[in-house]
Amino acid sequence: MSPNGQVLTDNMRNTYSDDYTVPLFSEYYKGYKPDSLPTLKTKRKLHTTVNISSRHKQYLNYCLRIGVLAILYETVNNEQIIPVMITIAFSPEYISELTTYAQKKGKNPISYYGELIKKRVKKYDFKDYFLVFEKGSSSDKNEPHQGIHVHIVGIINQNDEKGFRHALRKDNQLRKNKNGETATTAVEISRGYHPKIKSDNFVLSLVSKHNPMTKWREATEEEEKNGIVYTTIEEQRIDVGLADYLSKGLHRLLFENTSRNYLVSDSLTKKITALVDSRIAVYKSRSSS
Repeated sequence: MSPNGQVLTDNMRNTYSDDYTVPLFSEYYKGYKPDSLPTLKTKRKLHTTVNISSRHKQYLNYCLRIGVLAILYETVNNEQIIPVMITIAFSPEYISELTTYAQKKGKNPISYYGELIKKRVKKYDFKDYFLVFEKGSSSDKNEPHQGIHVHIVGIINQNDEKGFRHALRKDNQLRKNKNGETATTAVEISRGYHPKIKSDNFVLSLVSKHNPMTKWREATEEEEKNGIVYTTIEEQRIDVGLADYLSKGLHRLLFENTSRNYLVSDSLTKKITALVDSRIAVYKSRSSS
């Protein structure tokens, strides 16, 4: 391998980008090229959220990136288990109640909710996962608990997907529809995600020209409210790009007495630690040689 090739390979490994294809025509994603990212050289930086671009609201968190990779590695040789993203939308009142319940237990809301999730899906052996709380971009900024929802990324048996969703929908504190019933979209389980492009004149002209080739569609009215102009037609399988997307709100804490907006399961934490330790050892050996 040439020296330049070795540097590129090292950058991909040190930024945990091995399995992430970045569409270079998009300014929105260009900042995530491996050779543009800071490398993880010490475990002390594992939970640091890196500001890549305030303008484009691009942030990176290596704990989530490596968490996704660890989840993907677990599914390589087993077709029965699949990586999924679960999105759970709460009723506006529930977050205040969650905070109260957590305080009574001497815990913060995020760790307390993590325990609730573990109990609700106990029968499904749900061990490798992380969850991220975030506030919807269209929520009222003066209402601290409005629009808060949770994304859970983990591994489930594909035969359990229906039962898994049913177990999560038993919660009576989920988002309601106009009839006061639990909304259909209160719990969503997906096996991938749709990359989106936000408003940018250069990107707009380029994507408009190549729209059939790149398989993008114009944004819906709801997407346009969030500044999105195009989104992919085909769902992209879960990769570290999802971790980057979920890092966009980590720089602002949603709850008091918390150090971060996410929680990683004990089982996944061990797998993340193993990946970090092995990669940092290689980095240090090459740096000293």
